Amino acid sequence: VGESLPATGFFRFTHAWNTGTAFSLFQGYGDILTWVSLAAVAVLTWIYSSIKNPPWVLRVAFGLQFGGAIGNITDRLRLGHVTDFIDVGPWPIFNIADSSIVIGIGMLIFYFWFLNDDSREDPQDLDSDNSQAPENSSITRKTSQLSGIKDKTFMEFVISDTQQGRRLDVVLAEKTKPLESRANIQRSIRAGLISIDGITTTRSSTKVISGQIIRVKPPKDYLAPAMTPSELSLNIVFEDDDIAIIDKPSGMVVHSGAGHLTDTMANAAVTRWPKISSVGDADRPGIVHRLDRDTSGLLIIALNPTAYNNLTLMIKKHEIERIYTALVHGHPTSSTGTIDAPIGRDPHHRTRQAVNEGGRPALTHYEVIREIGQFSFIKVRLETGRMHQIRVHMTAIGHPIAGDQTYGKREGIANLSRQFLHASELTFNHPISSEKISVTSKLPDDLQSAISLME
Repeated sequence: VGESLPATGFFRFTHAWNTGTAFSLFQGYGDILTWVSLAAVAVLTWIYSSIKNPPWVLRVAFGLQFGGAIGNITDRLRLGHVTDFIDVGPWPIFNIADSSIVIGIGMLIFYFWFLNDDSREDPQDLDSDNSQAPENSSITRKTSQLSGIKDKTFMEFVISDTQQGRRLDVVLAEKTKPLESRANIQRSIRAGLISIDGITTTRSSTKVISGQIIRVKPPKDYLAPAMTPSELSLNIVFEDDDIAIIDKPSGMVVHSGAGHLTDTMANAAVTRWPKISSVGDADRPGIVHRLDRDTSGLLIIALNPTAYNNLTLMIKKHEIERIYTALVHGHPTSSTGTIDAPIGRDPHHRTRQAVNEGGRPALTHYEVIREIGQFSFIKVRLETGRMHQIRVHMTAIGHPIAGDQTYGKREGIANLSRQFLHASELTFNHPISSEKISVTSKLPDDLQSAISLME
């Protein structure tokens, strides 16, 4: 203890025992500091586990702090002191664990001061069956009221190759032209209403990069206007005072989005049940889960706030069993299987999803019912509800959904103009009475016709 290598110089390795905190502060309080360190590790663990889909900055920051704290605690419990050895000029002797903790704290300060957006929402995690946005469109619009931007537009779009390197305010002004002035765009940016890849920016001069997702969000006190009623017909297969179950046809959009403001299932639902206008989100009243436009099948609508809140909780707790019927290319090697693979945004195709280690957990179970030529007719049960989950998972194991032009094979099936995917069964306990509800939906005519032709 006390020896240095080399003996002199600005930077040396010096063996020192430290009974205090990092950088030899608070010497002689070893026992107290051990308990404080354990408490700090517990707090760090709790904070990190409570953050939904933490960005890489937070992962690295917490990793550095956690690793440094565990290293020092191990020394305290084993030796009664921390071993320090890095000796730089007049600075107190420290170790690698101290460095990790300090760098981690610095990264946390930088993140929460410069990068954090408390109202941040992950645009790819819908906690629903599928995304509603049209896949071939890079821009989605929702009714909203913005500070600075006057046209009441909530917008999300992907930066194209031609927009690479341009200023953020210029790109946004072009997107909203002629409704918005560049000055209004800049006010919205300064107000913190614009994010790039989920991180709020307040600099109008920020240069955008191809593939980035630009999002304009409403202020926290925003109140959306009421949904416009529509006379579209609905196939109602179950209804009581609290819920309704709809058998949605292929081609019907669930709620408003790009190019679909008044012709959605939500518009028709408001016409059928005007009271649901105040249930849930204003732009998707009563809707607790969703289906792709070209996916047909069963969907639950809540008819009052209590049913909506209970159903939302049931979905999060995986208490609603959702069974899909699908036709996939090829023959899975096992007649039953489970796909446990996280899903996130495809780094090469930003409007698609993909199995991605940085994505959200996703779990899909499948069972082969029968083989039909070069295809397999299967049932699929979801435990989670990520965007395009079934389509992404089945593609990931080499058996894409037949007719899926986004994730599947280009060759189609005669007389089938959409993916062969149908939400065929719903089983759950009634959100108010707890009575068991089980509803089934037979294959639509277009899917049944495709099967008949193949057989």
